[in-house]
Amino acid sequence: MKILLFTLLFIMLSCGTEVGNPLTVFQSGTDDSDEPENNDSDASLTTFSANLEVVVCTKLSECYASTLTEKNCLSAIPAVDGFDIELGLVGANYNSLSDVKTAESNSLITPNSTSSAQCLNDIKALTCTDSEVINAYDISNPTDYSNLYLITPVGAGSCNDVF
Repeated sequence: MKILLFTLLFIMLSCGTEVGNPLTVFQSGTDDSDEPENNDSDASLTTFSANLEVVVCTKLSECYASTLTEKNCLSAIPAVDGFDIELGLVGANYNSLSDVKTAESNSLITPNSTSSAQCLNDIKALTCTDSEVINAYDISNPTDYSNLYLITPVGAGSCNDVF
């Protein structure tokens, strides 16, 4: 009986620790995986814009896995123009999502917390057959990321009301 208890205790204590915590390895940047890394100094995931990049690229890479990786999307999305208007920054004319992210990081613009949460949830809820997803990326031209901003859903209290 003691051997059985000792064996069970040993199994329970060692379970899950043989490979470590993969999230910790990924966050430290020490793994050799093909996972995306966002090394921008202002890319703290505490900003809406940084979260938006990840949510958009995750959704699109799920829907277009054969031609679009999350890593490639995350590399391209900061340079995409058009997010400013989709996020309610009409008349501000930011040239890229990177400009929006910088303005947010420097507290020049502040997202509405309710609308920003709704926007991210609305993007996550999109299906691969929704027009926003279809219009955001063209698999026949896989290096053209210029329409990624079209994934933002339009509706009261969502993406167009973030700023």
